[in-house]
Amino acid sequence: MRVHQVIATLKLALQDAVLQSAVCKVWDTFVNKLDVQSLRACLNQVIVILLPFVQQPDCAATVQHTLRYLIATRRSDLRAVFREIPMLPNIPALQVLAVILRHSVLFYSTLIAHVFERVAMCD
Repeated sequence: MRVHQVIATLKLALQDAVLQSAVCKVWDTFVNKLDVQSLRACLNQVIVILLPFVQQPDCAATVQHTLRYLIATRRSDLRAVFREIPMLPNIPALQVLAVILRHSVLFYSTLIAHVFERVAMCD
């Protein structure tokens, strides 16, 4: 699958105001069909592309659903790349997702620190 070509096409389609609502639904379907490896590779890019539409009336519900799927539902599969995701805007609809991201990044930072401590003790 040519994931990056599909992403580029969907990103371009979002520029047409008439198509935005339908394209957001296609984004949702697209990310739901991707395998874990592909999701990890493009997660940051997808979130950055979709964030501007999170509060647009015609797109908000779909984009919020897509972000919940990526961050909450697929958390165990994708948390290793959550540190690459930019800060989410401070809006009520994304507060829970922002907490999930902060906790996941903190968990991995702590885990890495412990690994380095163990390695240092072995030297």
